[in-house]
Amino acid sequence: MKVPPQFLASLVIVIGSITISSSARDNKSEPSPHPFKSETEQRAKSLHASAAGLTSFGLHRTAKIEATVNCNGTAGSGYYPGVVPADTGAPDLSFITPPGSQVEYLYGMAVWVGGIVGTDTLVSVGADGWSTGGGELFAPLWSQSGSMAEVDHIADNSLTANCVDTFTAGVDPDYFGRPHIPMNLDIVLASHSWDQPGLDEIIVYDLGVTNIGADSVHDAYIGIFVDADVCYECSGTYGHGDDLAGSIPEHQIGYVIDNDGDHLYSPYTTPKILALKWLHSSFEISDTAFNWWISNSNTTLDFGPRLKGSPNDPFMDFGTGGKGTPEGDVNKYYLLSHVEWDYDQVQTASILPDDSIWMYPDQAHAQDFADGYDARFLMSMGPFELPPGATERVLFAAFTADSVHVDTTNAYNLPDDPDTYLANLNFDNLLANATMADSLGQLVRNTPYPVSGLRVSYKTISTVTVSWQRAPFLNLDGYKVYFSQIPPEMLPYPGVVAPWLRPEELVLEAELSTSQTEYTFENLDPSLFYFVNVASVAEGSVGDPGSPLFIRSGGPSNQSPTLPTEYLFLQETEPATIEWTAPQGVVVDHYLFYRGDSADIAIKYHPFYDEGEAADSIVPLDSFYIADEDKTYYYYALEPHTELEPSTTSYLDLGPVDDHVYFVNAVDEYGYETPFSNQTQLHFIEPRTRDILVMIGRPIPAMAVAPSALMEFYDSLLVGYDHDYYLVGDSIRSQYCPDGFPQCVDWHDFMRYSVVIVDGDFAHNILSPDYEDQMRGFTRYLLSGGTLAAFGSLSALNGFGSHSPPTVHKTYHWFISRFFGVDSVASMSWIYCGPETYCHQQTGFTWAESVNGSMPDMVYDPANDFFTPIAQMFWPCGQCAPDVASFRVNEDAEVTHVAHTLYPNTSIHEGDPIGLTVDNEGTKVWWFGFHLWYMEQPAARDLIEAIYPSPMGKVEIEPDTISATALHALEPDTVTIYFGDLNDGHTVGDIDQSSLAINGALVPSSVELLPTHPDFIGEAVALDLSAIDFLSGYEIAWGMTNRGYTLTGLFNDGDSLTAGGWFILAGHRAGDITLDGSVDISDLLYIIDFMFRAGPPPEFPPSADVDADCVVDISDLVYLVEYFFGGGTAPQRGCAID
Repeated sequence: MKVPPQFLASLVIVIGSITISSSARDNKSEPSPHPFKSETEQRAKSLHASAAGLTSFGLHRTAKIEATVNCNGTAGSGYYPGVVPADTGAPDLSFITPPGSQVEYLYGMAVWVGGIVGTDTLVSVGADGWSTGGGELFAPLWSQSGSMAEVDHIADNSLTANCVDTFTAGVDPDYFGRPHIPMNLDIVLASHSWDQPGLDEIIVYDLGVTNIGADSVHDAYIGIFVDADVCYECSGTYGHGDDLAGSIPEHQIGYVIDNDGDHLYSPYTTPKILALKWLHSSFEISDTAFNWWISNSNTTLDFGPRLKGSPNDPFMDFGTGGKGTPEGDVNKYYLLSHVEWDYDQVQTASILPDDSIWMYPDQAHAQDFADGYDARFLMSMGPFELPPGATERVLFAAFTADSVHVDTTNAYNLPDDPDTYLANLNFDNLLANATMADSLGQLVRNTPYPVSGLRVSYKTISTVTVSWQRAPFLNLDGYKVYFSQIPPEMLPYPGVVAPWLRPEELVLEAELSTSQTEYTFENLDPSLFYFVNVASVAEGSVGDPGSPLFIRSGGPSNQSPTLPTEYLFLQETEPATIEWTAPQGVVVDHYLFYRGDSADIAIKYHPFYDEGEAADSIVPLDSFYIADEDKTYYYYALEPHTELEPSTTSYLDLGPVDDHVYFVNAVDEYGYETPFSNQTQLHFIEPRTRDILVMIGRPIPAMAVAPSALMEFYDSLLVGYDHDYYLVGDSIRSQYCPDGFPQCVDWHDFMRYSVVIVDGDFAHNILSPDYEDQMRGFTRYLLSGGTLAAFGSLSALNGFGSHSPPTVHKTYHWFISRFFGVDSVASMSWIYCGPETYCHQQTGFTWAESVNGSMPDMVYDPANDFFTPIAQMFWPCGQCAPDVASFRVNEDAEVTHVAHTLYPNTSIHEGDPIGLTVDNEGTKVWWFGFHLWYMEQPAARDLIEAIYPSPMGKVEIEPDTISATALHALEPDTVTIYFGDLNDGHTVGDIDQSSLAINGALVPSSVELLPTHPDFIGEAVALDLSAIDFLSGYEIAWGMTNRGYTLTGLFNDGDSLTAGGWFILAGHRAGDITLDGSVDISDLLYIIDFMFRAGPPPEFPPSADVDADCVVDISDLVYLVEYFFGGGTAPQRGCAID
């Protein structure tokens, strides 16, 4: 609903007296219409669907502005909750004015709420502006959908979004290591814009905060954080680096402007302003605050105005080294609650050393800050009490005005003359819009509109509770709840309600008091959908009931099928079996099984409708034109690979494709789809034919240890092992890893190694960025059966920082938590102390004692001098080792070593675990909190032997390339395996030849002890076996593949023997029916002879099944004729079995 133009002139005067006219009603009457209607049409659709088909953000577009608001307590593209949809353009419209100009005035805006809960000081934020994981507010069903909704209200465009602070999964700990503690808040953020002259530069935000927890929030404050980048096409530029933050305290306005309006860059000038203003609150305001600051990882540049401390108001040290960014809940709450209204940024260089109020800014940077920098600000108000169930409401406006910059030479007054600079800014239009924003706030405040925050709780199979958020500004009498059934024949697709459906009439179900903000519907039919509308009643008038909420009893199950593994590893050409467990408590009618490329099915969605917003990325299956609305709606549904019976909980994929993803969901007896299962991704991997990969290059600062020296160490240490190196530094220096770039690897390259040693750290970009989070590559390696051995503190992975003091750090990285069994790590940065020797007394590691004697004691060897001369600047302690970590382990870890130090009374390591191993999820990991290269080398070799016993000996096979056609030879070929060069004290003469077997069960046809062999030193044993018998143990193969084999047996003294190798299997060729290795006319004659002259059937039917229909018949003959004589396509790999 809209404000008519004739209303504008009198808006400020009469707004306080606007009410809704009342009339008599019966149980089936509709609420009276709102008194203000406008003929103005919206310029653009205001809602945009996320990939799941539900709304994650909405768009405000008027003649003067384009702006987005999100469903996570934020506005603007900077904090958009998810992957930005392609080609919509909307999420990039943070706050653009004029529309289409790409002149941006906002990076992101976020709600902050803080208070005291019990003994905890807590703050929950939509975003904090600098942390990648800084968001703590999420749509209630954020993993499935957003929560943005469009409502018909007093404005031309009104949106509401619901978010909650109840999640801990996926929320990062704060700067000081404390895990996020939810405040249990339910937040509704409504936003309103008007596309009419005089109103079209203003967005009014209506914020409601409800305590849905069991504990009261005391001394609560609400803040709005603004990071306002002012520049043309800010993305990828530094145009925001000359912004200025300021305020107009008497009008409760905070703002950001460009320092000079970019007047030299016409038409891309930035003469306007982005301003924020408090409008109203449901609680009495005691304090308001305005704080601006500059965030920077360099603490000398991390700056904000700070009041000098006093006995009654001591100075708050943020504990970060900086004075600007409020890291952690305790600092955020300080800024929210501290009574402080900062001076303008332009005045930074004017603060004198003897200023009685403000701390003296660092003069090395004050002038730079004062003439423009990347600044952000926080406006806050409070305090108030928020007991359980209570709601408080705040209205504020974000708006612009043209033009603040009117003097093109004004910037020359900075940084020396800020008063003249401020006097030359034109705030007339800004203050006029501020006055209008006050009036619009009153209008929004006093106009009933559809209740916000409507949500559904499914109690039982036939019981549903609908709840909503109370609007505390209104003089409420209560609520009316309307309820009616949706006839099944109205649904174009079963199980999904079409959004254009409306009840024929509003049937009154219940009238509730103001304290009742939920209603329970009982005895519902699980096979039906229902309409629910809720309207507020104020001063006898019924508000707009809004669009209906669609409910269904029972609700969608929160149980889903479960796949047992996230990855499935196979040798190429092996079939893939995908299994799952049925969802609990669900009567399954059938399963929907999905398979596809990970990129193709990265967007998972249940069936939904929209107005075409998702059509750019998802192909709709159907469309519906609704003449009454003059709109077209589109229907989307993810098409499954196949549909399976309810008794089936597995699927056999005979044609698996590398990197394909599988997942499944169930459809219940009423047509509800369960959530999608977790997914399993298939990977083809090569056999483990190599022993060890050593990853080196960033154990400590690169200038301290030369990688070439470490390679020499490991070459000596790993004599007898087949090993390679990966120099991490090469990857770090390379921004991209194109095909063929020799220094770049991805996790596939790990698979050929039985053990990967990381003697350093998991540096950023250590793997090719093509494979998401780098640690996912290591996860794949481990879950495929590899062994990982890590040495050192892993400070980069744990995020301890390059100047970390000696302390115990909580470990939060998911990879450490999942695989290493470590809860916290005691460590000190290599370069923390420099020459201050007392610091080394807090570490002083010298040796690691084996816990049970099964592994060697490890002793630091100062003679292993791999350090460059510069290392002495950082670590003068010649008798103790640098870059050490000891552990606080959990029940998953088995401790192998404990630490001993030069300073047992002061060291943070003394007596604590410094070596461990974990067997978990079928993986094997080791972590030693020291570097192997500075330990005594004999013990280092023994430790490697304990981690991965040296290969039993050398194994070779002749021929090393074997054709699959050997399976069908009339005279079996012979394969010979040679074994020798044992290095464990045995000789080949010690082998019990009768015990030898290939691949566990294949007994050789003969075994011969050879006195010499050109590829071995001394004796070797030769094992002959039939190629047919050997190849029969392998799956059908096409093309050239690497295949592994094992040799097992016993020595005469009873010791076991295990060795392995690999060979190249030259697989079958499609169309090679004669099995001679080629596809030619003889194959065509063979199949003709077979079909028409009673000739022998093909020895290998899949080669004859050239059209891949799993049958050898006349169609294959026709296919070959077309191929040879008609230019047809090449034969395909068949699947016939007889």
